[in-house]
Amino acid sequence: MVLEYRKAVSLLKLDGYNVKVRGFIWIQGESDAENDEMANAYYGNLRAIVRDVRAGLSHNVALPVLLGVDEQHEWVQQRPIIV
Repeated sequence: MVLEYRKAVSLLKLDGYNVKVRGFIWIQGESDAENDEMANAYYGNLRAIVRDVRAGLSHNVALPVLLGVDEQHEWVQQRPIIV
């Protein structure tokens, strides 16, 4: 994801745009609730991706991150720990 972001920013800069990351939106896939092991690992994985995005995309440890999840999905209802 970071590599794709960097490619896109390079192309935008070639076209004269000034790019600044102002936030990050993460829509949680229900696949992390597929089983107990994945659901229990989710919190640590989420913290890691937020940290990596802040460091790799914006170099801003306080970059706002907006999280979303499909709470109605069967797996999420079975393992609400990911919410």
